[in-house]
Amino acid sequence: MMRVTFTQINDNVQRNLASNYAQLAKLQEQLSSGRRLNRPSDDPIDMKNNVNLKAELAQGTQYHRNIEDGLAWMNMTEVALTDMNELMQRLREQAVYAGNDTMTGTDRQYIAAEVEQLLRQVVSLTNSSYKGNFLFGGTNGDKQVYEYTTGTTFSFDNSTPATTLGAVGTTNTMVTYSNREYYQYQRLDPNTVSVVIDPAGAGTRAIEGQDFTVDYANGTITAIAGGQLDFTLAPPPPPTVAVTFSHYNKVNRENSSSIMREIEEGVSTRINISADEAFDDTQSGRELIGIILNFKDGLLKNNGTVINDSITEMDRIFENIRAAQSTNGARINRFELTRDRNESREIEVTRLQGELEDLDFAEAIMQFSMSENIYNASLRAGAKVILPTLGDFI
Repeated sequence: MMRVTFTQINDNVQRNLASNYAQLAKLQEQLSSGRRLNRPSDDPIDMKNNVNLKAELAQGTQYHRNIEDGLAWMNMTEVALTDMNELMQRLREQAVYAGNDTMTGTDRQYIAAEVEQLLRQVVSLTNSSYKGNFLFGGTNGDKQVYEYTTGTTFSFDNSTPATTLGAVGTTNTMVTYSNREYYQYQRLDPNTVSVVIDPAGAGTRAIEGQDFTVDYANGTITAIAGGQLDFTLAPPPPPTVAVTFSHYNKVNRENSSSIMREIEEGVSTRINISADEAFDDTQSGRELIGIILNFKDGLLKNNGTVINDSITEMDRIFENIRAAQSTNGARINRFELTRDRNESREIEVTRLQGELEDLDFAEAIMQFSMSENIYNASLRAGAKVILPTLGDFI
């Protein structure tokens, strides 16, 4: 028979006590944390699955943020397009009204005054923004689409009958002034053109149609014989002619790029409508601002043909805006459906994670009581075995 020493008994007692105490400590940690898995050693396979589910939940949370941000952007776009539709409806009504042959030049002048205010509002809507980014500006969202500049003054030499202003060009002509770079859009606003000849510091105002004519397409001013601009230039230095006018600049011409939001794994969807998509008439080559300015020019010049042609161009812009609204609405529906599906998936993933991670308290309390009894029993048994010595029997 094998000899059992006191050291062996002592080692066994301590090893069993440590094992039972470790099990008791593990159960106590689970009860205090409410989690079955606190470290990989608790259950390596379940811990791996739990980590994967956590990553999936975090990914779903980011998708949810992307969807909500995209929906907010598209809802703001819908508001802007709806308001634009109403403004275009008013402009079309005015065009139909002004196109009546019974309208006088004075009547059309009054309508032109309202059209100017509507135009300012249209420009404001094209520059609608969300969180500091212009909705219709594409990825160049920090640049507004259109800019209205008033009271800009340029000087030119009137040594020829028709003088072209350097900063007044055709559409897409790039010009630079006041240390800022622009894409010139509208040439001259006939309501705000004033020419001042001031060789002696006196100042003389010339009137369009009486003293000069303006070619709005080519950006030229031509003096009318006998008018204020019909003067003889003095020997050098010649007198300076200053032209002050207001204009519209299309600052952001690179607005057609797409702004994307990832709403599911591997699925990115566009959320923006560009200004070119919504407000350009590809058939005539005009932009919305140009169409309205052309309409206004027809009113000021009492040109019924131009006014009636503007109605057709406005109708095409209407179609563009309605198409943009339809596209935007379809994207909103897709985002909302994806959000609902992602929320359902999130609920299921959370449930699966709970099954892996959450503690069954009833079972854990029962195991804790059993482990506590086992530990106490091992303490009592160890005390009985270790305490007696040879001296107890002498």
